Amino acid sequence: MSKLSDTIIVYLKENNLDLSDLKDLLKKTEIEVLDDLLDYDKKYVIKKSGNIEEYDPAKIERSIRNATHTSKQILNSSDIDIIMVDLFKKLDGLDRKIYRTSEIKEFVGEALLDEGYNLVYENYLSYIEED
Repeated sequence: MSKLSDTIIVYLKENNLDLSDLKDLLKKTEIEVLDDLLDYDKKYVIKKSGNIEEYDPAKIERSIRNATHTSKQILNSSDIDIIMVDLFKKLDGLDRKIYRTSEIKEFVGEALLDEGYNLVYENYLSYIEED
């Protein structure tokens, strides 16, 4: 058994946690370790594949625009800017520099709903499920 495994087992026992807690604990630990290791001046995304990429807001804007194409609700550039500001506030509120794509998608969905773009939200859900 590795030293890391021993440390994890001791931590679980000391904190009265069981194996069902391990998955969430490891996800949180992954974010914390990566956050400490990555360049402080940039933001990053952990893709579904596990790859790490530099955060690119243009990709998010593109996904929102694509979701509007099949919607009866049209968003102009200033509408998308509002959604992006809402997203940035949520990301900054996490006080870290690395995010899972699932977190970003969830925050975009919340921003769409908060701003009243329900039809775009429904199409956004369909669009990101294909992604």
